[in-house]
Amino acid sequence: MQSTEKVTDDTIFIKSLRDVDLKFIESISKSKYLAIRAILIHNGLSIENYARLFRVSTENSSHVLNQLFNDGIVIKKDGVFYVNFLIYSQLITYLKKLNLLS
Repeated sequence: MQSTEKVTDDTIFIKSLRDVDLKFIESISKSKYLAIRAILIHNGLSIENYARLFRVSTENSSHVLNQLFNDGIVIKKDGVFYVNFLIYSQLITYLKKLNLLS
């Protein structure tokens, strides 16, 4: 709602996202960075796939993925978690800076 600039009969105009502060990306825990990296590499992960990949319980997997979802870092579609497209490029840049992606 805060990003809404103008509303007409059938159109909603959204303000530019240039002013969005994404410094929180730098404060994410290392384990979450690894989860984000895996989601990017596999083009999305379900709770079960995450659990198999990291050899953890589905409860642990659900906890991690839902934390990322609640933080707005990932989105969920049909049971699969994907990186939020609004911060996709910033995450890629930061993961490269950490040498987690090449």
